[in-house]
Amino acid sequence: MTLDIQGTLIEQNEVNTHGSAIFFVTNDHSGNIRIDDSVIKDNIGDSWYPVYPSISMHSDTKINVSNSLIE
Repeated sequence: MTLDIQGTLIEQNEVNTHGSAIFFVTNDHSGNIRIDDSVIKDNIGDSWYPVYPSISMHSDTKINVSNSLIE
């Protein structure tokens, strides 16, 4: 399974716990995330294994980010 985000703006979301912009987990730790030509910013909340701010995922989830701003 691939979560594919292209040409997307995700901003000003707020959560109490995890994944203010993206929450991606699977029971068997399979799957990956691909983000291209997107902006993810000004989201408030904690993250699991914060490789990128406001994105929650397993520590072994593969994530590929290109031509995108994540802050």
